[in-house]
Amino acid sequence: MRPILWKAVFVAGLLPALNPGLATAQQAVPYATGVLYETREDINCNPGDSTLPNCADGAKGFGVRIADAMLTGAIEGPSPFSGPVTLDASSILNQRSWMGPAHGKLTLEDGVRATFSGHLNLSPAILANQPLAPISGTWRGTRGTLQAGGEFEGVFLIPFQLQGHPELGWFYLELADGQPTGGVTPLLPSEFSASGLPLVKLVVTFFN
Repeated sequence: MRPILWKAVFVAGLLPALNPGLATAQQAVPYATGVLYETREDINCNPGDSTLPNCADGAKGFGVRIADAMLTGAIEGPSPFSGPVTLDASSILNQRSWMGPAHGKLTLEDGVRATFSGHLNLSPAILANQPLAPISGTWRGTRGTLQAGGEFEGVFLIPFQLQGHPELGWFYLELADGQPTGGVTPLLPSEFSASGLPLVKLVVTFFN
C-alpha cells in the first residue's frame, strides 16, 4: 500500500458499516497491542505487470494481487512479548472482492518470534475509497519463552489528504478501541519515511 497514491475522500458515515469485524475482539481482554509502520511493500498484480496498490494498470476485476511487505514498530505486552518488532507478511487478494489470506512472522529484538495467519480486507480502500484495511486471524509464539497465542484484530491506516485541501497535510483516520471514530488525526513527524513519504500504519491487538 504505497501511501502517496492514496488521497482518499473521507466519508465518515460509511466507516461503521465497512468495519463490523473490528468490534468483535474488543469484548475480550487484550494480551498485547502493537503499532507498526510499513517500510516496504512489493506488489505483483497477476495478470499484468502493474505494481500499483490497486493494480490499476492490470485487468480490472480479474486475477489476484500478491504482496510481500515489511513493517517495523513496537509491541506493548507482558514479557517477552514486548519491545521493538519487525513483521514480515505476505498476502494474496482476489481483485474482485479485494479480500484474501495473509500470513507471516513477527520477530522481536530479543529473538522471540511468533507466526500469524489471517484474512486481509482491502475492499474499503479499493471499492469504497476509505483509507483503511482491516486484518484479523490467529497468532502463536514459536521461539524463545513466548508460550502464548490466540486471535488478533488490526487495521491498516492509509495516509490521506483531505479532498481539496492538500495544504493541510496528511491524516490517518482516528481510532478509539480499535475502531474508527469518524475523526481524523494528523501524522506525526515520525510517521514519515526518510524520504518524506507518509507511512501506512498498522494498529493491532493480540488476544491470548
